[in-house]
Amino acid sequence: MAFLVAAVVLVGLLCTLDLVLTVGLVKRLREHTALLASARPGTGYEPVGPAPGAIAVGEDVGPFSATSADGTQVSRGTVTGETLVAFFSPGCAPCKDEVPRLVRHLRASGLSRDAAWVVVVGDAGESTAFVGELGQRARVFVEQPGGELSRAFRTSAFPTVLRMAPRPGDGPDGRRCVITSDDVRLDRSAFVGA
Repeated sequence: MAFLVAAVVLVGLLCTLDLVLTVGLVKRLREHTALLASARPGTGYEPVGPAPGAIAVGEDVGPFSATSADGTQVSRGTVTGETLVAFFSPGCAPCKDEVPRLVRHLRASGLSRDAAWVVVVGDAGESTAFVGELGQRARVFVEQPGGELSRAFRTSAFPTVLRMAPRPGDGPDGRRCVITSDDVRLDRSAFVGA
């Protein structure tokens, strides 16, 4: 009989230990889930926000001259108001998830095509889906990696969504553009720009 009581007590202790370990494991999993939820999907454990070395709020956009898919020429001198600038890549899975959010954001914000730019970095053939889907709501630019707009905005991570605004300057075009937001979240309320 003493042997049976000892066995039942041992099983009870093992079950209690198992319960404590399971509760601790669930707590750790919740912490990790929260950390992963704050990371950009598909980019590993990077925190939300601009990539290291990327252009930041208050910094000047470098000089650029680019032609959109519909033939519109843009440069710092043509920026007349706050402009949303999104960088996507055809090979980027999170970019494909962000496109519908961007379309909803653009629709809700009422931005004109001149105040919303999408830069698709990659092969022109692979970029046609982005151009087709976004071309009605934004100026779409297609460029190779390291292209003029990517260099001007110091962007190499995708997706990246920025806001810029013109400021008086002393450059050759008499104008400079400054980043006003380096982490535009498309799931937040839209802003209305010029």
